[in-house]
Amino acid sequence: MISPFDDLRGRTALITGASSGIGRQIAIDLSRFGVKCVITGRNEEQLNVTSKLMHDEPQCVVADLTVEDSLASLVAQVDGLNILIHSAGTLAIAPVRQITESLMRSCVELNLMAPMTLTGKLLRAGKIEKGGSIVFLSSVGASVGIAGNAIYSAT
Repeated sequence: MISPFDDLRGRTALITGASSGIGRQIAIDLSRFGVKCVITGRNEEQLNVTSKLMHDEPQCVVADLTVEDSLASLVAQVDGLNILIHSAGTLAIAPVRQITESLMRSCVELNLMAPMTLTGKLLRAGKIEKGGSIVFLSSVGASVGIAGNAIYSAT
C-alpha cells in the first residue's frame, strides 16, 4: 500500500525544539517515514532521549536559537535540507500587570526572532535545497485568547 508519506523517504529534515513536546514527536514520526533527521534543542540530555525514541539515529545538534554563535554553529553543521520545521518555542504565562521586559524579550526572541533568523541564515548559506519546505508551527493561542498568555499569543 502506498503511503502519502512515501515521498518523504530519503529527505533530510531539521527539526528545532526536538528535545520535547511537538518537536520530539515530529522527529520520531519523520524518522519512521525514512526521513534523515537533524534534531536540535538546548537540552542535550533530552535530545538524547529523543534520539533513542527514533527509528534511525539522527544528527543531534545542541543549540540555543537565541544565541548568535549557537545559530552559526548549527548552520555550519547542516547541509542539504529538504525540510525545515520550526517547533522550538517557550510559554510565558503572566497577567498583563506582571509582565516584565525580560519575560517579553525571552518569548519574542525564541518564538518569533529565532525561527526567522535561522531560516534567513540557512537560505543565505544555501543549506535548503531548491523545492524544500519550511514549516513554522504556531499555537491555537495565536487566535484564541487565554488568560495570562498575552505574550505567548502575540508571538
